[in-house]
Amino acid sequence: MTKVILKNLLFAAIICLISFIITILAYPHLEEELVFVSSTALSKEKAAFILPILT
Repeated sequence: MTKVILKNLLFAAIICLISFIITILAYPHLEEELVFVSSTALSKEKAAFILPILT
């Protein structure tokens, strides 16, 4: 049972790490201001890291 939990935790950590790596790679290509949910404009710094932080 413990091996299954550790395996799932490792898988989740890898998925989070991949999302941060993709964000870091895409960051230089983003515009200065991004439209997020329902016409809310956010700065590049805030918008780029919201989704990886939520994971």
